[in-house]
Amino acid sequence: MVVRRLREPEVAGSSPVVPTKYMGIIYFAIFTAILIIILQNYPFFSYQAPLAFFYLRTPPLPVGVWMIIIFAAGYVIGYFGAVPAKVKEFSKSRELSKLLKKIEELEKQLEEERRRNEEEKRRKDEQTEIIQSQGNYAADQEK
Repeated sequence: MVVRRLREPEVAGSSPVVPTKYMGIIYFAIFTAILIIILQNYPFFSYQAPLAFFYLRTPPLPVGVWMIIIFAAGYVIGYFGAVPAKVKEFSKSRELSKLLKKIEELEKQLEEERRRNEEEKRRKDEQTEIIQSQGNYAADQEK
């Protein structure tokens, strides 16, 4: 009996279209594109703007710098948001591999048990044939 590989479990935060191993490359490409746009349009993005959060005010920074900070913060938040899902996926994959090993072990035991049963059945059939042939021999001797 062959062990069938199960489909990979769906994990929250993983995209079925783009593998997660390529997400770093995609983020780097987007970050580089934003940086190029900011550098080529420096006069527009050099406008100084402070951010206000309730009563707190940040020092004025160029709009382009705020865009880079916001993008980087989004990347970091997304990364740390994906960590629990990755840990869960890792633990499920370990559990799945343990279960697959257990299945393989049980299949080996089943195969050994089937082989033993077949040998035992063959031995019983041979003994039955011997007994029947002895009975037939005795019957032929009496005639």
